[in-house]
Amino acid sequence: MASVKLNQTITKTILLIGVFLFAISLLLPENFRNVPLILFVLSAMLSLFIKFRFRKKLLKFFIINTLLFFVLVFSLSYTQNIVFGLKLVTRLSGLLIIPLSFLIIGVDEQVFNEKRNQVFYKIFFITTILFFIAVFIQNYYRGFLNDLIFLHFSERLNSTYHKYSLHPIYASIYVCISLILSTEILPPIKKTAYKMFYIFGIVFLIMILLMLARKGPVLVMILICVSYFFFKQTKKMFIVYFVIALLVFVVISYLIEPIKVRYLELFNFFFNFKENGLGSTSFRVNTYQCALEAIGDSQIFGYGLGDTKQILIECYKDKNNIYSSQYFNSHNQFLSAWLAAGIFGVLSLILIFYYNFKLAIKRVDFIHFSVLLLFSLVMVVENILERQNGIILFSFFINFFAFKSIKSNS
Repeated sequence: MASVKLNQTITKTILLIGVFLFAISLLLPENFRNVPLILFVLSAMLSLFIKFRFRKKLLKFFIINTLLFFVLVFSLSYTQNIVFGLKLVTRLSGLLIIPLSFLIIGVDEQVFNEKRNQVFYKIFFITTILFFIAVFIQNYYRGFLNDLIFLHFSERLNSTYHKYSLHPIYASIYVCISLILSTEILPPIKKTAYKMFYIFGIVFLIMILLMLARKGPVLVMILICVSYFFFKQTKKMFIVYFVIALLVFVVISYLIEPIKVRYLELFNFFFNFKENGLGSTSFRVNTYQCALEAIGDSQIFGYGLGDTKQILIECYKDKNNIYSSQYFNSHNQFLSAWLAAGIFGVLSLILIFYYNFKLAIKRVDFIHFSVLLLFSLVMVVENILERQNGIILFSFFINFFAFKSIKSNS
């Protein structure tokens, strides 16, 4: 009996180390960011051998949250490029590993409780701040803190930091999630010094989000802030603060030319559309047209996970003036799922969001709801599951909050 308890303690410790490493993953080199996945698998295997408790609610959660993965795996049965398809399945394995770990470990108050959740939120928040402070220090020593910093900040972040490089869209998601978690971190803090630290951290992250200038995450965060201040905060002063902050954000965006250009391009596309315009918005629209045309020819089953890239390349050849013989993904996760696995692929992704939104609304969990809203709306304009960073971020938070909701209801 003592040995069983010891093994259970070891299993929980391994899982918590995995969660901790995920929280600080931004500070890890890219080749070490898979370590949390390995620890999740190890803890799940140990838990399976020690004590596996079957729970119907957790089984339902597992089936729905892994449905997209299994549908994509099934699409390999009719894909032409099986080698490339298997490579993508390996990359997508986080969509299976993380929910499987939560399923096997089961509902355990010792593993996740409110105190540990708060620690996790704070570590994730502080880690994001430390990462971008390090980016600024590196920019300073390399002489990049000049009048061109806003023009080249995103490109440098994506390509000049070697194993610490980070695509701007994933950087924006890290920042957005940190800001969402801050709504849970800040209210309980009593000490003025600590409260000021987190407030300055929030202001710093808002500045980073401004510099990254990803239109999708910025617009989603404004929507989330509106929801928070109008539905969660009852004090009118908080609404005044929000309106002032939003106005400052808009003014700064207008005064900084590289950022201003990005938002004006979006505005001009909708109100002064030019068919030959090559801004990022019209670029996406052309990409969506290619994806929709291809979907129209194979709506039910799609083309198989291994063939989606080649299908889009064939369409891009007819629009070489836009794509210059380069490949770009569909820039829409829902269209990507449809291309790969047909109507079953896109419906499985929609079902994941439907089920998890239902859990969040049932618990009236603002953070859970906001993270889901962030992922679902950003997926309309980006392929989040194209890279390992996005896969692990999406799978962990989707399953972490679903697990929390089911545990709380239990």
